[in-house]
Amino acid sequence: MNRITNIMIASLYSALGIPLGLASVSTLTQRADLVVVARSLQIRGVSDGSEVDLQVVRVLKGGQPTTVTISVSLPGVPAPPSLVAGACGIWFLERSRGQGSNWTGIAQSAEPMVYSYYWYLASCAPPQTQSYQAGASPVDKILSEMTESAERSDGKGAQALLLYRALNGSGSPIADQAIRRFTDSRSPELRSVAFALGILKGNIKSLERAEQEIINSPKGEHFGPLLMAVANFTNPDGVATLGRMATNPNVPPAATYAAAEALKVIHSPAALAFLYVLLDNPDGQVRANAVMGFTLFRLGMPPALRGQAFDRASMEAANPGKQIAPEDREGLHLGQFKSRDEESQLINFYPSWWPKNERRFSPIR
Repeated sequence: MNRITNIMIASLYSALGIPLGLASVSTLTQRADLVVVARSLQIRGVSDGSEVDLQVVRVLKGGQPTTVTISVSLPGVPAPPSLVAGACGIWFLERSRGQGSNWTGIAQSAEPMVYSYYWYLASCAPPQTQSYQAGASPVDKILSEMTESAERSDGKGAQALLLYRALNGSGSPIADQAIRRFTDSRSPELRSVAFALGILKGNIKSLERAEQEIINSPKGEHFGPLLMAVANFTNPDGVATLGRMATNPNVPPAATYAAAEALKVIHSPAALAFLYVLLDNPDGQVRANAVMGFTLFRLGMPPALRGQAFDRASMEAANPGKQIAPEDREGLHLGQFKSRDEESQLINFYPSWWPKNERRFSPIR
């Protein structure tokens, strides 16, 4: 995730009381002995954390507890943490190994806060529009519950962000259903989830709809999922849309950066024309992305690489021992600028290099 969208998402999660670094639904479900929809009743401090009494409403995985009300240990949660009595959520539990409660909450993150132990639901009522069969997989049941909850709340508060976090990479058909249901939702938060999920599938239409959503909503409070998806878009057929987004002065700076991040990694011949314009962007991070995009293309880096594969390929490509003519090494740069002088030298290189070399590159058809 890039710098601007990372800061934006971190701020949003913090404001909503949601821990960063949440484990995936599939990971939590696999580990859990019991997954329930439950209503919180009472929470109290104990020597090693806290305990919460839960009223079980539905079981999504595991056998029915012997009692409707169960006590759950929350290790490491300081007492008394904030948990509204009567709040509904999906709890991931494992059997306790020691004394005390029979069940222990599974934390979604390492942060010692009660919110890391459950997925909040807007209501404990059973899903209606997003109902599921008894034989559905636990993951699909959980995602159906969360999709229904997000729709009931119009995606407000934490609901849309949590839903996107849960559906992203789940591989569940519920994700495709959410795209179809929310693409034309009246809720901008839910539309953002639908477009973001579509973008992650490489869908150009979703990217185009996201562009219009960003242009029509200058404040962009609900852009978190969209910007994360745009920054990780790798389909070269979307270069024209990404380029418009990156060079449009009417979009928020975070959207400009997200689009530039995608163009940098796609770094096709068609992307270079937009990266050239971004050399004059007022944001230094955007200018750095523009220079990196040119560098990656000139080094012959495979497009759309991410993570460790990207790091290995860039180090290999930039190796001084590689057969690159000295004149072709001029202007190559990966990473952030080390100084204003270095940035000035690199930025000033491409206004002369690009016009001389533009005709060598055929745009993607």
